[in-house]
Amino acid sequence: HVAGIIAGNGRLSGGRYVGCAPEAGLVGVRVLDENGDGRLSQVLEGLDWVLDHRQALGIRVVNISLGALAVDPPEEDPLAQAVEVAWRQGLVVCTAAGNSGPERGSIDSPGTAPSAITVGAADDRGTVHRCDDTIADFSSRGPAVGGGMKPDLVAPGVHITAASSPGSRLAREAGAPDQPYLTLSGTSMATPMVAGIAALLLSAFPHLKPDQVKALLLDGCSALGAGPAAEGRGLADAAASFRLAGGTLPPGDSPDDP
Repeated sequence: HVAGIIAGNGRLSGGRYVGCAPEAGLVGVRVLDENGDGRLSQVLEGLDWVLDHRQALGIRVVNISLGALAVDPPEEDPLAQAVEVAWRQGLVVCTAAGNSGPERGSIDSPGTAPSAITVGAADDRGTVHRCDDTIADFSSRGPAVGGGMKPDLVAPGVHITAASSPGSRLAREAGAPDQPYLTLSGTSMATPMVAGIAALLLSAFPHLKPDQVKALLLDGCSALGAGPAAEGRGLADAAASFRLAGGTLPPGDSPDDP
């Protein structure tokens, strides 16, 4: 589902459910089991694997649609520190803020990592126009443990339709065991929206460094009026970020295109 949000081509939906960066190259790193469970050590091993293979496979963006309760400040959190290492090695890391909102101080690890692009969930209320967009009630709020201002931004994360894995536990629990697409909500759905925009930016402007990608994403945001603890800099806007970079979205990725 997350992969489809990033790079789905929409073939089985007649082009309706297309990802943010259609047919972008993907490298899946399995760190959780079929029930969505896993150990911290497995996630750390997964990030190490990415670092070891990033050059051979051309990996430039890491999407982490998972998280755990943040107990320690990021400088004492192994997962947050692993994200910081990946960032310094040239990887743009997008992480989910968590689904423990609207309680304040509920940002998940590794979303507490200062460098990470931590993504909360917006609710577009099923409309194209942004004037009625709001923050999803479940989206975790800042500040992060340790005092960092998180999330960094928000993206659509309510009733997101993307590729399913027919026969999987998730598909069965959603009541659509044999369907090619699945509709889910969560900051895990919002995060790949931003990862997809980052991939588009790096495809168009390969010289960009992670800090520059983050700045373009944040500077392109539109404030929703919910305050920094709920929305960070605001709602991600791919077209605005491209304009700031000196370019335009590729055909088919513009919000004005069908």
